[in-house]
Amino acid sequence: METECKPILVKLSILKKLKATVEKQALEAARMQGLDKHERLKQEGDFYQGDLLGLAMHSCSFYQCFEC
Repeated sequence: METECKPILVKLSILKKLKATVEKQALEAARMQGLDKHERLKQEGDFYQGDLLGLAMHSCSFYQCFEC
């Protein structure tokens, strides 16, 4: 049985869209900063091995301005 709470679903939808935007910007920033060539992405057993998005989200900071 599924129950829906429309206000929560609306808020989650907004937050998921924001998360997708931040992830996209983090990947762009990571590539501009050269993080896509970082040794941690290639190092066997490293937490960020093969995970550019994870490294980007860890390394880059984003803040929502008051106008957003």
